[in-house]
Amino acid sequence: MQLFARDAEGGWLLDETAAERRLVCKSGNPWGLPAKDRSGRLDMTEPPDLGALLARIDDRTALQPELAS
Repeated sequence: MQLFARDAEGGWLLDETAAERRLVCKSGNPWGLPAKDRSGRLDMTEPPDLGALLARIDDRTALQPELAS
């Protein structure tokens, strides 16, 4: 988990003074940070929401409408 800020194009910049935390999920990232996504379903960075992260890994997004009813 690192601190990031948005750049002018909407991408993420590593910024130790920023207030937004993100999880780096892909190895070979532009910041040289250690990371690994064995599921292949995560973006380069993800918000630090463990429930949402596990749902993406398990591909539970397709089940959400069924859970609501």
